[in-house]
Amino acid sequence: MPMPSPDAVPPSPEAIVDAALGHYAIGNMEQAWTLLEGVLVAKTLFAHAFEQLLGGASPAVIQAEMLAHGFGAAAVESQLQRAQTAFQDPFLAQLTAGAIAMSRDAPRLAEEKFRRALALHPHHARAGEVWDLLGWSLLNQGRYTQALAAYDALLALHPDHPTARQSRQTIVDLISPLAEQDHTGTGSHRLVYTRIPETLESLADLDQTIATHVLNHVQADAISLSTQSRIVTIGSCFAASVTRALRAEGVHAVNLTVGEEANNTFTNRMIVEHACQGKAIQERFLPDPTQPGAMRHALLTADLLIYTLGVAPCFFEQQTGQFSPNQGVESIRGVARGRYIFRNTTVEENVHNLLAMIDAIRAQNPSCQFVFSLSPVPLYATLERRSVIEADCLSKSILRVAIEQVVSTRPHCIYWPAFEMVRWLGAYFPGMYGKEDGSVQHVSEDMVRTIMRHFLRVYGPTTSRCAPVPDGSGEAPKIIVRKGKED
Repeated sequence: MPMPSPDAVPPSPEAIVDAALGHYAIGNMEQAWTLLEGVLVAKTLFAHAFEQLLGGASPAVIQAEMLAHGFGAAAVESQLQRAQTAFQDPFLAQLTAGAIAMSRDAPRLAEEKFRRALALHPHHARAGEVWDLLGWSLLNQGRYTQALAAYDALLALHPDHPTARQSRQTIVDLISPLAEQDHTGTGSHRLVYTRIPETLESLADLDQTIATHVLNHVQADAISLSTQSRIVTIGSCFAASVTRALRAEGVHAVNLTVGEEANNTFTNRMIVEHACQGKAIQERFLPDPTQPGAMRHALLTADLLIYTLGVAPCFFEQQTGQFSPNQGVESIRGVARGRYIFRNTTVEENVHNLLAMIDAIRAQNPSCQFVFSLSPVPLYATLERRSVIEADCLSKSILRVAIEQVVSTRPHCIYWPAFEMVRWLGAYFPGMYGKEDGSVQHVSEDMVRTIMRHFLRVYGPTTSRCAPVPDGSGEAPKIIVRKGKED
């Protein structure tokens, strides 16, 4: 690499770059490259000298080391002097440390240094330079909103900054690349673009996070509810919690959950087809065998059915492959004896069951609307050759895909992201589970209330307009919930 002459003090790096561009413009590529190499040498010397000063080395030792490596005396002296000037000024020291960190692909460290510089001297003559570099460091971390604020601060200081507006527009394009309106006039080709939250600070408030980052896509007119709407919940044990939360808000809601034995789409389909079509079913799967018509009445008069899907794994007959309802310990022993197999159901099987349930209810209650949700209650146990946590992830994933296929093909069927509120936001907000009893399987009651409060905010009447909670008499039967284990 060509070195600067030891007999002459080199011009500033900016002047060298300008000269290199002049050579490039007239086609003198070799001279342009030589000058740019000189800039790189100068920057290397400056960064090395500055870091040695930070480490406590004396200028004399630093100078001797760089000369021993063959660098020209004038270049060494010039860059060492620049490094000492920066080192002795707290603002310049932070600015320099940040610039060096950026050159070494350490944007988070660079951000820290730039913020310290601005905190030390927000009105420094070079504050605009720091805001520019801070914006660049934030942009490289994917923190676009904060980078935008940095460039706005730069433009407030220097409205005619040559690159700030371009940098700002780059960020705007990254944040909202589809901000332009649909030009067809119909809105049918309008795309949707949403982004993950950038920082923990942006997730400070749970309600705001749910509204902004979970429910920002929902359409309030997807279903229709009034103060007199009858809501029925069915599915996993989470459905019972949903019912309690709805009733606490003054909403007419009854629950058909029977617990562990009916937390899959196969058994729930059996229950629905028994109620709507009179198909045979074992008595233990009925919410209340003493009221044989109560379940049928609830389903056929429901304005809305909320179905929270629980788990995907089920038992099947080894010889015939037919579904076998969960019998607890007996089913587990049956697997050990080779009578049953325990496997995950497929997306297709669950879609088939869900569509059959919709058809059975709508055959006699055609206006019934459906809200499908995925229970955030984790898998209780597994017989698969994987951890229960991994098995739970696979189970929920299968059911989530099945729900998506159903709601995308049937009218007045929507998905409500209760699972995402608990599981995904639970990584950032503590207390999602077990506030009442310390259980890892019980979603905290206040979180369930939060979920349903947002549901009513989007789709239903306000609490003050809700009908009184029915007492179980008249045409709205009270369903007795049979207790069972969690999902």
